[in-house]
Amino acid sequence: MPNVVPSHSMAYDTYGEPEDVLFVKPEEVPIKDFASDECLVSWMAAPVNPSDINQ
Repeated sequence: MPNVVPSHSMAYDTYGEPEDVLFVKPEEVPIKDFASDECLVSWMAAPVNPSDINQ
C-alpha cells in the first residue's frame, strides 16, 4: 500500500464571490498503519451547504 493517497480539496484564501475565489487544491494525504478494526474509505464527492458559501 502506498504511503500517501492523492486527494483534492476545494479552498479559498480571500473573501469574495465563490466563483471568483474558490479553487481546487491538490494534496497528498499520508496513510498511517491501520489497526485490525480500521479501514481506508475513499470519498468520491461531498456536498457543500449553500448557506456556507452564500453569507
